Amino acid sequence: KYRLIKVEIAELFNEIDSIIKVNNALALRRLVKLEDSLKNINPARAKYYYFDLYWRKANILKNQGNDSLWFVEISKALNTFTDRYQLKRSLYEECAFYLAQKGEFDHGLKMIDASFRSIDLTSLHPFLKKAYYAYFNGKFAKALKLLQQVPEKDKDQHWRNLEKYLKNYGHRLSIEERFKLW
Repeated sequence: KYRLIKVEIAELFNEIDSIIKVNNALALRRLVKLEDSLKNINPARAKYYYFDLYWRKANILKNQGNDSLWFVEISKALNTFTDRYQLKRSLYEECAFYLAQKGEFDHGLKMIDASFRSIDLTSLHPFLKKAYYAYFNGKFAKALKLLQQVPEKDKDQHWRNLEKYLKNYGHRLSIEERFKLW
C-alpha cells in the first residue's frame, strides 16, 4: 500500500511542481486546497502527504520572501512523517541558520541537534566521531577544532553545516536551554 501511496504522491506533486515553475500563487492555492481535502480522508493515509505539502508551501513562501511563514511551514514539515531523511536533515540545518540569524542561537542549536541525532557513527572518520561526542556534551570549541582537522573529502554537507554553525555561532551557545522542549 505504501508503494502505491508513494506513486500517487509523486503524480500529484509532479503536477503541482509544474505549476510552481509557472505560477507560485496558483500552486500555493492548490496546496492549500489539497491541505483542506486531506482533512477529509483517513488520517493514516493522509499522513504520507503532509511533509511534501508543507515543504512545497515553504519553498513557495521563501521564494516570495516571506521568511516567517516559510519557517512556520518548514516546522510543520519537520513534525510530520517522511522517509526523505536527508532532506529532513537539511531542513533542520536550514532552520538552525535561520534561527541563529534571528539571534535565537539555542533554538537553532536544537535544530542542529535534531539533524545529527540519527547519525550512524560506525563508519565515520575518527575525528568526526570525537567531534560528535564533544558537540553533544556541549564542548562546542573542541567539536569545532576536531571538525577542522577532518579532511574535506570525509565531511558531507551536514558536517560542513555543523562546522559553519559552530564557527559562526558557537561562542554564543549555552548548554542550559538545549534539552528543554520547544
